[in-house]
Amino acid sequence: MRKKKYLLNTNSKKIHLTASTDGRCKIKEMREEYKVYFDTLPEALEYPNEKNRLAKKCSFCLKNN
Repeated sequence: MRKKKYLLNTNSKKIHLTASTDGRCKIKEMREEYKVYFDTLPEALEYPNEKNRLAKKCSFCLKNN
């Protein structure tokens, strides 16, 4: 099973790159119940649906996207 590229922290409402090496994101410290994974950034940005978007891009690991 391949790892999904994007991770949404539903608590902080931030989308991160799972391969991020930037320690400021603290991906390893996130509680499992707040993690939702996505294959693409548009999928993550449209969570839970297109009309009621929950999250924004992380300013550290997604600053160039």
